[in-house]
This record gives sequence, structure tokens and C-alpha cells, in this order.
Amino acid sequence: MEFGDFLVLLSAFFWSAQVLMVAWLSPRVNPVQLAFYQFTVCSVLCLATAFCFETVAWSRIYAAAIPILYGGVLSVGIAYTLQVVRSGKPSRRMPPSS
Repeated sequence: MEFGDFLVLLSAFFWSAQVLMVAWLSPRVNPVQLAFYQFTVCSVLCLATAFCFETVAWSRIYAAAIPILYGGVLSVGIAYTLQVVRSGKPSRRMPPSS
């Protein structure tokens, strides 16, 4: 197993833990508040990782502001919020089609 394979396996473990934790927490707490905390923790961890492993130049961050905002607000902020809100609702079973 190469190092990259190990990272993919590790990320799959954390992703599944996140999905299970959201499924368990969402009926118990306010879903929007849970999504906000999830978004905040994700942002802080990503920022800390960037400062640890990357050379951070504010001019480059400013130049990439649109993709960063798209990735942060749309794909993480909205997607996590929808995931949390949907996880808190009971699923409806569809009747079998004839």
C-alpha cells in the first residue's frame, strides 16, 4: 500500500465517521446550528493544515478568493447544511412500482 492509498483509506474512515455522527446528532440538536459548527470546525482545521504544510501568501489567497469562497460557501456550507437538515428527518419509503 502506497502512502496515497493510506491517505484515501484514512479520509474514507473520517468521512464515514462524519456521516454517522451527523445522522446521530441531527435529530437531537438544531440542524442549522450543527451545520454551522461543522462548517466552523472544518474551516479551522483546513486553515491550520494550510499553515502547517503550505507556504501561505496572502496575495495568492486574494487571487484565489472566488474558488475559495465557492468551495467554502457552496460546496461545504450549503451541502453540509442540507445533509444535516435531511439527516434529521425520518425517511419516507416509496411504495413498490407496479
